[in-house]
Amino acid sequence: MKNRKLIITILILGIVVIGVIVGVIIYTNKKDDPKDNVSVDTNPPSVQKDDAGITEIPSDKLDGVTKTPTGVEIVEKSDNEVKQDTTPQPTTTPTEEEIAYKEFDVYVEMGEYKGLKVVYEKKVISNSDVEKLLDDFCKKNTYQEQIVDRALKEGDIAIVNYEGYLDGELYESLVGVCSSFLLGSGQSIPGFEESIEGHKIGDIFEKEITYPDDYYLDPTLSGKIVLFKFEIVDGFEMVVPVLTDEVIQSMSDFKNLAEYKSHVKEQMQKEADIESEKNLEKNLIMQIIDNSSFTGNINDEIEYIINKTIENNDQEAQAHYFNDGADYENQVNGVTYEDYMSKIRADAEFTAKRNHILDEIAVKENISISEDDYNEKLKEIFIDTYGLQSVEEVYATVPENVIKKTVDNEVLRDKAMAYVVSNAEIDGR
Repeated sequence: MKNRKLIITILILGIVVIGVIVGVIIYTNKKDDPKDNVSVDTNPPSVQKDDAGITEIPSDKLDGVTKTPTGVEIVEKSDNEVKQDTTPQPTTTPTEEEIAYKEFDVYVEMGEYKGLKVVYEKKVISNSDVEKLLDDFCKKNTYQEQIVDRALKEGDIAIVNYEGYLDGELYESLVGVCSSFLLGSGQSIPGFEESIEGHKIGDIFEKEITYPDDYYLDPTLSGKIVLFKFEIVDGFEMVVPVLTDEVIQSMSDFKNLAEYKSHVKEQMQKEADIESEKNLEKNLIMQIIDNSSFTGNINDEIEYIINKTIENNDQEAQAHYFNDGADYENQVNGVTYEDYMSKIRADAEFTAKRNHILDEIAVKENISISEDDYNEKLKEIFIDTYGLQSVEEVYATVPENVIKKTVDNEVLRDKAMAYVVSNAEIDGR
């Protein structure tokens, strides 16, 4: 059954930390306004470097991000097709232990939660914000055009046959057939990419290149002069698409670029407003946390959330990278392990304490759940977010006790949060 184990795994954790898991990607089939769906591929061509210091673009990345003749894909408003995620999904039936949710004995001595003072910081989306977003979109959707009658230059992709000779003998690891190189990337040894620049498709030439004295990847080549024989097979330039009235009209129901920009600005403002509300709520919760004390097994609960978060992050990484040994921490570029763990720990502590505070407020203020509240939240969680197709599929996929616990918790906590906000003194809203 589709996504069953992944959904249940997330829900088990979600009973404690629903909505705040760091890095967990939930595969959805959510049906939004088609105008909101602009396909962007943010993955640059990856590189593979061998011991001889020659870096090639893998053949499966050669085509780049070729969307259309203009390099931009905008889904028409009349197109209601939902794009399916092709990432492999877990299908193993969960065990009873896996579907049993975890509860901890935690006691809260509540601080003040009424009349809290907070400043509402609203971000107003400007035209320059829209321009930056669209510029970034175009840059991420570069496409390739074949070079016809000019020399290759930095930024081009060159398709090359090459052989390297050391002391007059062909060096086994220095042979490439229709190998692809992004010129100017600096990923190969100094002088290799530069030797290709300035030549045209069809050129055959030789170039001596001296390896660095301390070339540790293959000490045999250290300080040696290698004669490379090149043949330029093909070449492509990377073109950044330009959004124009004609492009917008041909690929969507928008009348012109100005109308499209207006729509983008409206969507960006909606997202900014949601983020502003989340920040407001977090500031209020932090005040209550600071004014409250927690006893019992709160630290055990925090550790449990941390472990479950890491487990789910690793599962997502393994599915995404088709690698059973992959873990999420190793896939986060530019983030140290310490920063990764610090963020998870901070979020886990906030989530655990937030949930207990909101649960306590719901009890103190006699907050109840109506049938409409329950049904609406059930649909929001399991159909709109998790991508199940019907209520019947929800009950066929997820154990009923998990459904009830999840929905009850979320409705009560939403209402408790709304109560705190409605009783706060908010400046600037």
